[in-house]
Amino acid sequence: MKKDVVRRVVPAAKWGWIVAALMAWMGSGSAARAQAREETLSPDWVVHRALDANPTLEAASSRVLSARSRVAQVGDLDDPMLMLRVWGLPIDVVSRPPDQIMLMAQQSFPLSGVRGDRERVEATRARDAETERVVARHAVVQEAELAFVRVWEAHRSVAALIEQLATAEQLHTIAVARSGAATASPVDVAATAVEIARVQTDLETARLRSDGSRAGLRVVLGLSPDAPLGDPVDIGVADELPSLDALVREALRTRPELELPESALARSRAMGDTARAQNAPVMTVGGGLMSMPNAMQLGDAFGWMVELGVSVPIWRDARNAREDEATALAGEARAARDAWRRALTQEVTAAWEEATVTRGRLAALESGVASAVQASWDTALAQYGASGGLASAVDALRLFVALDVELVAARADAIRAEVMLSHAAGRLPHHFTMGGAR
Repeated sequence: MKKDVVRRVVPAAKWGWIVAALMAWMGSGSAARAQAREETLSPDWVVHRALDANPTLEAASSRVLSARSRVAQVGDLDDPMLMLRVWGLPIDVVSRPPDQIMLMAQQSFPLSGVRGDRERVEATRARDAETERVVARHAVVQEAELAFVRVWEAHRSVAALIEQLATAEQLHTIAVARSGAATASPVDVAATAVEIARVQTDLETARLRSDGSRAGLRVVLGLSPDAPLGDPVDIGVADELPSLDALVREALRTRPELELPESALARSRAMGDTARAQNAPVMTVGGGLMSMPNAMQLGDAFGWMVELGVSVPIWRDARNAREDEATALAGEARAARDAWRRALTQEVTAAWEEATVTRGRLAALESGVASAVQASWDTALAQYGASGGLASAVDALRLFVALDVELVAARADAIRAEVMLSHAAGRLPHHFTMGGAR
């Protein structure tokens, strides 16, 4: 008895350990993935997460499926009709025959290509739904990439101010040492402490902005407000921009918005064909059971009836009105296509000019202003360490702090301009330059 109990308990315990080990392994894998996600925040992950979590794309995909299903529906034959007819001849009470009853089904067959024309009209609407889904996807990608750039800018601003806080503390240390050696007054110590407090205030403000940018990114990604986000990877400005002509040609070839006027033009043509085909003859086939009076026998006689007919429309005013409407829509579509091409060319040109300006400003700051401010700070710090005046050192420190923050903002502006230029040219997603290189 005991052996049987042991035999039953040992396998159960073994399977329990296996299940526990599996759950621990899966939990450790999830924890590792979460930890890896907290460590780095990349543009690719941000874009993929935003595409997966955005409800607008789900709604757009549903509209595409609905539009595609209507294409086959409009190409079907009209629904068959079931008719019940009851009639009689009110002549007199003696000779009036009994009421006649007919029950029959009818099916219409258009003797034209109107069914195919209707399918063409709905197919263009399905193309519009697909184009709108692509446009919505591009908007989500752009929103996610710009949100990532905001997070990166705030993160780099905090890092720059942390470095400048160490620089201000270095100046304060020199002031304290000189005050102890009686080569500087206590006023210098207080003044350098004020500069430390100034940088600390800027640092706290930058951290609040960083928290705000992360909160905005969580909204874009569909994350909870307390979801962890790691530090963003370092990004920079591309070495050079493509030529404006190449970008304009690419935009006119790849931007999905140009599909809308082309689809409208195709739809107007199909609508004109539909209007003309609707005035073609229609064949009607029917059959059913009919009850009629029988003069030779008591009661009614029953029989089957088959009907074959062709109907031809007489008035053509409605067709002419629909053809005129289709012609007007075709002209409107051509004008919209030209307007879209012009608008996209202007958008790419404006984005390229903005990217060129921001890159030029960043290059000027990095090459000329940064080196001058760095030299000014080094000179002022060396002079103050050698019993020089504090005022020049404080002024140089403030310039040094402001320059670092301005450089981060200038890099962020140049990167944002590159993102907008990529989207204007239809290059999605944007290929970020990693590592902070130009």
